[in-house]
Amino acid sequence: MLEESPPLATTVQITVTALSYAGAIALVSAILLAAVESKFDGYFRSFGKIFGTLLLFSVPISIIAFISGFLTTASRTSAVGNLIPAALALMGGLNIYVFGTDNRFKLLVGYCVTLFALLLLLGTQYGAFRREDERALRFEGLARQELQIRQMRKNLGLPAEIPAWILSTEPK
Repeated sequence: MLEESPPLATTVQITVTALSYAGAIALVSAILLAAVESKFDGYFRSFGKIFGTLLLFSVPISIIAFISGFLTTASRTSAVGNLIPAALALMGGLNIYVFGTDNRFKLLVGYCVTLFALLLLLGTQYGAFRREDERALRFEGLARQELQIRQMRKNLGLPAEIPAWILSTEPK
């Protein structure tokens, strides 16, 4: 049987998971893009500079996107009505700014928007799976409580059914 974890341990576990997923994806994507970008220039000379810049942009964007997706699905509020319009407005505003002006950071902004969208999706999926797992654990805990109550009522010589006034419902 699965044990319910205390709220603080669950919060720490979720935080560590979010940071590790976001950080790992930011690191891998920065390495891949730096390797591709440095192929066009001297590889060893420019890899370190490009990688450092990409990593500095990747980590905060990854963490914000993953946690936004996770909190949206874990909180039972409408994801479509709240988060998606905000994310699309952010991406649209960045596109207007970058492609409407003569900006030399078009590749970096495109990379950041892509990374944001990918980690928002991953955070949303992780939050949905986590919510469903916690729902199953809650039902299991409620079933255990009901069994304990029935056993206690049996030991005390009371009827097996819980009275309607305890459940605040009318008798059938």
